This record gives sequence, C-alpha cells and structure tokens, in this order.
Amino acid sequence: MNMVSIVRRGYRLALLLAVCVLLALCLPGAVQDAPPVVYVWTPPADGSPVEYYVIQLSFNDGAFIDYDSTTTSEPVFQLAVEYENKYVIRVAGVDADGDRGPFSEPSEGYIPPEPDPTVLR
Repeated sequence: MNMVSIVRRGYRLALLLAVCVLLALCLPGAVQDAPPVVYVWTPPADGSPVEYYVIQLSFNDGAFIDYDSTTTSEPVFQLAVEYENKYVIRVAGVDADGDRGPFSEPSEGYIPPEPDPTVLR
C-alpha cells in the first residue's frame, strides 16, 4: 500500500464519518433536546412559611415520582425536556420543621412543540 492509497482511504473514511454524523442529526426521530420549560407557581398564602419545595414529575402519564430528590427554595423550576414526551409536575411546600404540606394540583401536561424543520440552526 503506497502513500497515495493511504491518503485516499483516510479521506474516504473522513467523508463517510461526516455523512453519518449529518444523517444522525437530520433524520426524523433522532433524539433531540427541546428548549427547557420553566414552571412558576404562587407560594401558599396561609400556613407555615415554606423553606423549600419538593417537586414531583409525571413522565408520559406515568406515576408521579420525586424528581431526583430535587428541592428548591424559590417558586420556580426549570426542566430539561425532550420532544415527543409529556411532562406534568406538582409541588409541595416544606416548612422549617420538615413538615410537608399537600401537593399542588398537577400542572397541565406539556409536550414540547416540534421545531420548524425549515429553520436551519
């Protein structure tokens, strides 16, 4: 094998790899993250002051689960989402003594809208 054939083979492999990467990024059904969704809620007006909130997530109409034991002291939560999936959250306040209040009504289900395929990134 001479140097010219090695260079040609390397060029062909690089071109093939570039085509595969482009196809993986552009094919319908390729997993893509959607822009994150931000949930905001109103703190309770009565009861003990809230130290932090416990957040539960329902994914594609499944049971509510603690979201990785996520807690936040602010009434706002940002969630990374993927296209074609449905997300619902609910929150409960926890006071300084560790007593958790009832969970909120579930949020409306959110399914990220698909991006416009005519817009190039």
